[in-house]
Amino acid sequence: MTTQPMKHLLACISLLLACSALAQPPAAARDTHLHPYTAIYQAVYKNFPLQATHRLEPAGNDWHFSSIASGFFGQIEENATFAYNGKNLLPLHYRYFRSVLGHERQTEFIYNQKDKLVAASKGGKTVTLKLQGDELDQGTYMLALRDDVANGVKETCYKVVEEREIDQYCFRVTGNETIETAIGKLDTLVVERVRKAESPRRTRFWFAPSLDYTIAKLEHQEQKGQTAYSLEITYYKRDGR
Repeated sequence: MTTQPMKHLLACISLLLACSALAQPPAAARDTHLHPYTAIYQAVYKNFPLQATHRLEPAGNDWHFSSIASGFFGQIEENATFAYNGKNLLPLHYRYFRSVLGHERQTEFIYNQKDKLVAASKGGKTVTLKLQGDELDQGTYMLALRDDVANGVKETCYKVVEEREIDQYCFRVTGNETIETAIGKLDTLVVERVRKAESPRRTRFWFAPSLDYTIAKLEHQEQKGQTAYSLEITYYKRDGR
């Protein structure tokens, strides 16, 4: 039988344990690497040299991401506006424009997130696609991938709006690599898009933790052994610092 002093001691121990539990800090919130920044790259598009600039900046209550690559032969431009709730990116508008050697191509997505619809336009023709609520586009999936890699995600998939359909893009962290760049050696995480084994296409990203997990290098192949598009970083600044 437990004595009264013993009961009192046990009660005190229970109270101390309860207070200790209450004093513990809450579980860490999901870290985000969605910060305003400017990155400049030496780029190559189908053997043509370019200079590319990536810029992420606030746009009122929303965010705007732009990627502009230009050279003597033409320009490739992407612009994406999206909302951010601290965890997920919600696309609002996307525009792709390419003018190369006199040949132009333009694509635009206008989102109606309230009704879960997106109007996808190309060449004067528009189709309306139904959304489920977690779709991204070419401008926003790279930001989501960057954020997931920064948070230790090793494999992930995204639903990405394309011109006439919604496709699934999957990615896998394949290793670590130290690369030489114009701004010095950078330790990076290498991420590759997962494709069918027989596909000749290959897309790889090198994310640099020291640059807030910004892309330090990118290579995309349309045919085996032939790089169709590449980026290598030459400048980085986290805006607002």
